[in-house]
Amino acid sequence: MRLLALCGLWRTLFFGRETWGVVVILAGVPADLLMHRLEDVFDLSAVLLAALGLTRMVELAAARSRVLGWAGGAAIAAAVLYIGVDRSEYLAKNRIWGENAANPAAGGERPKCRAPAYTLMGRATSSS
Repeated sequence: MRLLALCGLWRTLFFGRETWGVVVILAGVPADLLMHRLEDVFDLSAVLLAALGLTRMVELAAARSRVLGWAGGAAIAAAVLYIGVDRSEYLAKNRIWGENAANPAAGGERPKCRAPAYTLMGRATSSS
């Protein structure tokens, strides 16, 4: 229950100053705290909450039938294995893309800057 409350708390704080206004100031949150950084804390608590939910589901399935418990555990293990394989393939491709971008002789092209640095990304910044 505490994990659910923490997940909800981080999610509501992540809504930011525009949503909470004066309440954030009254709660003692510093004015220079970037509220979007609370997204990481929410993500971590959401992953832990999902793990807790899966654990409870497998426990309930195992209480009904030992075979259901083993099947639930195997399904979770297969999902984790699939995620691991997918991430490793992506990281391998990412390494190749990085090497190609850094070495034009290997067939990659360096990105060309077509605009002055102070107008990149649509942001108007000082050029000094």
